[in-house]
Amino acid sequence: MDPVEEIKRKLDIVQIIGEYVELKQAGQSFKGKCPFHNEKTPSFVVNQDRQFYYCFGCNEGGDMFSFLQKYENLDFPEALKILAGKAGLTLDRFNPRATSRKTRLYDLLADVTEFWIKKLNSDQGKVALEYLGKRGLSSEIQEKFKLGYAPDSWDQTLNYLKEKGYAEREIFDAGLIIRKNLGSSYYDRFRNRIIFPIRDIHGSIVGFTARALDPEEKAKYINSPETEIYKKSDVLYGFDIAKKAIKEKAYIILVEGNMDVIASHRAKVENVVAVSGTALTDKQLDLIKRYTENVVMCFDMDEAGQKAAGRSIDLAIKHGMNIKVVVLTGAKDPDEMVNQDPNLWVKALSNSKIIMQYYFDKYFDGYEPSDVQKKKEIARSLLTEINKLVDKIEQEHWLRELSYRLNVPIQLLSDSLPTRQKMQEKTNLKSVNNLSSKKNFEKDYLIKLIISLALNHFELVHLLIERLEIEMIDGAYEVFYKNIINWYNKTSLKNQRNLFEYLIENVEGLDEANLNSLVLLKDQYIEDLKDEELESECLKIINLLKKKYYSARITEIDYQIRQFESSGRKDLIADLYKQLQDINYKKNKL
Repeated sequence: MDPVEEIKRKLDIVQIIGEYVELKQAGQSFKGKCPFHNEKTPSFVVNQDRQFYYCFGCNEGGDMFSFLQKYENLDFPEALKILAGKAGLTLDRFNPRATSRKTRLYDLLADVTEFWIKKLNSDQGKVALEYLGKRGLSSEIQEKFKLGYAPDSWDQTLNYLKEKGYAEREIFDAGLIIRKNLGSSYYDRFRNRIIFPIRDIHGSIVGFTARALDPEEKAKYINSPETEIYKKSDVLYGFDIAKKAIKEKAYIILVEGNMDVIASHRAKVENVVAVSGTALTDKQLDLIKRYTENVVMCFDMDEAGQKAAGRSIDLAIKHGMNIKVVVLTGAKDPDEMVNQDPNLWVKALSNSKIIMQYYFDKYFDGYEPSDVQKKKEIARSLLTEINKLVDKIEQEHWLRELSYRLNVPIQLLSDSLPTRQKMQEKTNLKSVNNLSSKKNFEKDYLIKLIISLALNHFELVHLLIERLEIEMIDGAYEVFYKNIINWYNKTSLKNQRNLFEYLIENVEGLDEANLNSLVLLKDQYIEDLKDEELESECLKIINLLKKKYYSARITEIDYQIRQFESSGRKDLIADLYKQLQDINYKKNKL
């Protein structure tokens, strides 16, 4: 069994965290004051069943390993060793043989890199060298990034490494060869490709990205699989040679691809790293924060690049980073821009926009003041982004800017803002009966609470289907909610594990940590409920949400009526009054 799983099997997270935090049972979980930020009312929840903790005040969450790392300021091997001792386990991974195995992997990757560099500068690499020359990559750049060429052969790399004394198993573990179907023989993973070594923060090679030279090759780029020394979520391409410039300039530039990093160095801009086509991770941001809190992001202008940018920006905001965005014009990425003129890239960086200005420009593009639907869409989108800001003064600034640009009262926008602070009120509720008297529980919070109830008690989903109109669940959790309904309608064998697996597979960007935080939300606000009380309590929350929804619609329609009255559009007013009457009737029936 994996040491981590063995430790989790032997130890209980409640006992481990209980050594540091005073915990009291609250419903199905345990609660205490968060050790990671100052608070008067407990918002730190530990769930014994899922062996997970989460703080609704500062959003820290994880398992017993991440808790110990955070509390004691340890790296993972140190936390692992401490918890192994508590579990009475001896860790094989800390013995000399394990260290030797890692060292062999590093040596192997260094040797194969030198082999490919030689191949690039041989007759076999002539086409590859010509390609790099056409892309403007000088010999100095090639040497700086240790670019190489994997020959067009099924076993030339394999045979070279075997001659160097490496076993097939070691070469396989390094991710360099692939096992043939139903056989015991292997073939080279990288063939007829330009090689871009990936290095860790210390400059050691841990993996590779390889670009195809054959235009008919379906996969333009392929990467090393994850190995004992290469975890994609931990590494940023080019960081080892960028860290000095990052310190000097006090900011980091994030781009999408390896060629973008290399192109930036050609333009003499060296504080740049790549996330290699994926969104940023927590570990990568933790690494960045050791050097700077100022981030300039530049992702490809295609749909995939913009999605990755959105996810990265949201995570960086949670980490408290100061973010700017580079908008490219006339080029799809930095590499293409540098090939046109290196000065264009330098100029684009100098014109980078702070994140909220970028969003305002993006959503107001093509805006016409008379377009009410567009006005609603802009307000909804920008309120979502404003809500993510941690600083209240900054929130207020952008709310006023939005009010001015839309010609909408700031109070109306403020009332529509699902502020994080309001959703995280530290209130110890024994029943949702108290929710109606808490003005701070906004619509988005109630949606999260309904979803949390559904995740904990999927037998309640039928109530949501019967009593809620689908349009009442909007915003960030619309897709999440719809997937719960789809799962309930389509799945014959219903259990919590089945539901969780379905959601992680079908909701983009959802991982187990985010799911766990939603599961624990119920225990943060609803305690001591008996099973027979669940349905009635769920109905009360549904009705509260419906009241919020109807109140917001009434405010919106009333505003539209006043707008049309002032502009003389009486032909539209009658229908709006009919809608107002219907909604008031539904609200009064609750």
